[in-house]
Amino acid sequence: MLLGTFVDDVWWPSCARLRECTRVGYESAYRCHIRSKWGGVDMESITASDIEEWLGSFKRAGAARKAWAVLRAILRLAY
Repeated sequence: MLLGTFVDDVWWPSCARLRECTRVGYESAYRCHIRSKWGGVDMESITASDIEEWLGSFKRAGAARKAWAVLRAILRLAY
């Protein structure tokens, strides 16, 4: 399954009970950093080295941490 499809069909609905400010932060991280890189990728093909390379491409450590936290939450639910 494509990560973007999983996010739309499963992950976002699972976030419904989170506080609004949390959902807004997750949405921002997904839209700004995750969707363009991983949205069209089959989740089974994502490797640890792919993720490490992606995280290494960030200019700001804070953005990398937030993006990784959201991607990790998505992948944990998928697992």
